[in-house]
Amino acid sequence: MVCKKVLVFSAFLALAVAVLPSIGYSKKTKKVVKETPVLSGEITGIVMQSVDIPMAYGKVAVFKRGEGPPPNPSRYLRPPDDRGDIEEDGRFRMTLPVGDYYLTAVKSQDGDLLGPPREDDFIYPGTDSLQKGETVYSIRAGEIVDIGSVQAHRFSKKLYVEAEDVTTMEGTVRDQNGKPLPGSVVLAFGTSDVVGKPLFISERTDLDGRYQLRVAKGGTFYLKSRTSLFGGIPEDGEYIGVYGMVLPAPVEIKTREGLTGVNIVAKPFIDKRKKTWTGKNKGQL
Repeated sequence: MVCKKVLVFSAFLALAVAVLPSIGYSKKTKKVVKETPVLSGEITGIVMQSVDIPMAYGKVAVFKRGEGPPPNPSRYLRPPDDRGDIEEDGRFRMTLPVGDYYLTAVKSQDGDLLGPPREDDFIYPGTDSLQKGETVYSIRAGEIVDIGSVQAHRFSKKLYVEAEDVTTMEGTVRDQNGKPLPGSVVLAFGTSDVVGKPLFISERTDLDGRYQLRVAKGGTFYLKSRTSLFGGIPEDGEYIGVYGMVLPAPVEIKTREGLTGVNIVAKPFIDKRKKTWTGKNKGQL
């Protein structure tokens, strides 16, 4: 009897194996998705603040060519695409995706990288280079670009562009109660969604919430204020605002024009993805 049961089960198993492929069953195979490697190279060099003194503990910033005008902090502030540290001996080394870049370096007296150069800050390149246009460095896959030793210069306002030669927007950043929000940054975008990398950034607002935003030339811009300079997902409580009553409103400005009264009201950000747990819903999912 046992032998018959074994034979019947074996026959059923054999039949199942034979039939399953005919009704569409097949062994699942994992699809291997090959990621396209990001081609990169390196750039290195030494920045000196004088002939025999390295610009220790300064910062290097790079800007992609073709995604904005050459950096010129005396006229406008363009956010960098990447930043690197300068070591004690003045040397820096950065890994970058393949492409063409502008490069600047700064050592500020107060350690703040945001805002225009201040009197006696060390900057590279100097006045002459900024007036004539930046050097372009081409990064190629697997290659190292060594810019050698370059000389920074002390910043002096009298050597730079006069105020009437810039294009500016000015105003205040305040909360819903009219309280000034010092330390905020105003970002200029080319589209009304005001996301991604901005075209230009302002100095931080002062104690009265006042800001000045400089752009390379006239055009239509959409303004957004944030507490964080480097963007990313806002944290709960961060004050964020746009110029406009509800939706971002366009700001039209002509080259060498100065607009005032471009005021922004900011509100604290609330992350709606986070759930508030109370005694009522404890233990619930």
